[in-house]
Amino acid sequence: MLIKKKGNDFFILGSALTSFALALFFHSQKTPPKTEVSKQESATNINREFLKLFSIGNKKLISNIIWIQTLIESDNEKIKDQATHSWMFHRFKTIASLDPKFYENYLWGGMYLSIIKDDLEGAAEIYDLGLKYYPDDYSLNYNSGFNLFYEMDNIKAGLSRLEKIQNHPKAHWRIKFLVNKLKFEEEKNFEQAIEFLNLQLETVQDNFLKHKIEKDIFSLKVESDLNCLNSNLPNCNRTDPNGINYIFEKNRWRSETDGVHFKIFRKLKK
Repeated sequence: MLIKKKGNDFFILGSALTSFALALFFHSQKTPPKTEVSKQESATNINREFLKLFSIGNKKLISNIIWIQTLIESDNEKIKDQATHSWMFHRFKTIASLDPKFYENYLWGGMYLSIIKDDLEGAAEIYDLGLKYYPDDYSLNYNSGFNLFYEMDNIKAGLSRLEKIQNHPKAHWRIKFLVNKLKFEEEKNFEQAIEFLNLQLETVQDNFLKHKIEKDIFSLKVESDLNCLNSNLPNCNRTDPNGINYIFEKNRWRSETDGVHFKIFRKLKK
């Protein structure tokens, strides 16, 4: 009986080992399903107040470590909801709380959020934080203004940023024209816009630029005339600056150059 029992034990053990070996073999033949988790969901952001307390005396060091880690882990996944900030926004804001004068954090952080991540509100906040410490900086004002008026459709706020740097030594001559166009978009002051362009026309030497200014002046005058005619106001011009008659059609006045307007290029909304 004892020998028989041992034989049964060996048989059970052998069966178990065989089953285990077969299970390992079949498992190795299967490719496990891949679980992909976006960086937005997997990124870790430590509480800012805790970090500020924890990093006393080493704030710059820790902010640099977080900055480098963020650059290494950076991705190009756009946020789906403007109410939800990108994980990178939280990193940039943490760096700002640890090292408020870390200039690159505001410049490159704001650009990355605006252009790559499509986190427009987050970019605006990062730029605003940077402008508290660098209020006259050309690049921060320019990028912030561009994000506001072009991406967020906030002309008034964007205009204030660009007005601040229009006479900056780094400012391209186009900045003044951009400011003028934004002012026109905001105020619809035809006379002011035309006066500005006429003054510019007297100073420029470049033929291409002159042609562009003349075209803008023409567009402004036509738009102003048509607004006057379609509002049934008195003493309106009935011809455009080239002497071509405006056309009354389908109860509205129009010109042969309809479609050419003095407007800043705006991003097409999806």
